[in-house]
Amino acid sequence: MNDESIELLKQFKQLPNKEKLELLRHLNSAIDHEEKAEIEISKTRNEIFNKEDIVCPHCSERDIIGFGNYRGRKRYRCKACKRTFNDYTGTAVAYIHNLDKWFSYLTEMKDGHPLRYLAKKIGISLFTSFHWRHKVLRAFKSQGYKKLEGISESDETFFLYSEKGNRHVTGRPPRKRGGKARKRGISSEQVAVITTLDRKQNTILEVAGRGRISSENLKSKIGNWMEKDEIVLCTDSHRSYQSFATNYGFEQKRVNVGKRQYLKDKIYHIQTVNSFHSRLKSWMKRFNGVASKYLQHYMDYFRMLDVFVKKDGVSCLLNYSLISSKAFIQANLIKQQNCLT
Repeated sequence: MNDESIELLKQFKQLPNKEKLELLRHLNSAIDHEEKAEIEISKTRNEIFNKEDIVCPHCSERDIIGFGNYRGRKRYRCKACKRTFNDYTGTAVAYIHNLDKWFSYLTEMKDGHPLRYLAKKIGISLFTSFHWRHKVLRAFKSQGYKKLEGISESDETFFLYSEKGNRHVTGRPPRKRGGKARKRGISSEQVAVITTLDRKQNTILEVAGRGRISSENLKSKIGNWMEKDEIVLCTDSHRSYQSFATNYGFEQKRVNVGKRQYLKDKIYHIQTVNSFHSRLKSWMKRFNGVASKYLQHYMDYFRMLDVFVKKDGVSCLLNYSLISSKAFIQANLIKQQNCLT
């Protein structure tokens, strides 16, 4: 035992018996919660490993061998890069010391609460709340994406470009709680988000960049998830979609909303994607603005809640948070990353 443990033991012995028993009860309860969280997380991770080949989180090679255990967790060694790793390395739960609190935090994320509320509810600092959220959201990137099938809809929506949290904004006066763009219409002050979905609820939600979208944006963000012989793409009459469909051979059905045409041939429309955008905009209001460099994280967050939690329940948040072995990012680097491309 170290000096601190010996001192704590002395203080414990000085307590009345009633307080000793109460303290032991709290300690046993805390240990029990920690063990339950560890068991649930390990079980989920092992189920994922059974479905997926284990790869090295450092170099992505598959040539690995068992390498004993580390703190009760399986350890592996990569023959290519010679580095070792365990079941949690690189995941959103890597280096988390309070697994029971992290597990509770993840469960609370289903309701989309702000960071300060979660910090107070779980009993962690605001910095830790920020760090945990973005590690989890980073793990959600592209998870659950599937090739689109059949009649699909695509449209874009816009969010005001934000440098929330930056104390040295240049080129314009700082805004308070969102604010408004100085220019009318679509400009570089707006960030475009492209939503494409089919009628089986397969949903692609991607931040495209500032200003109006181009056919190149569409190609880079949604092109890989579309097969020209498998889908019919419903869009508005924006020329970027026309160019994209023509260049890559997609069958396109254009709905001219400007002329109040909302339905074509009785089955083609973009009402589903517009409804999705309405829910997204309403949900985003609770955060009082999001820094644009983190906007993709929040798009993945909403897609996870709107598509997967509705269908599979809150357990899918744990599943998807543990799938990626590239989710871990050091706390001091989160604020340096830029998710806006």
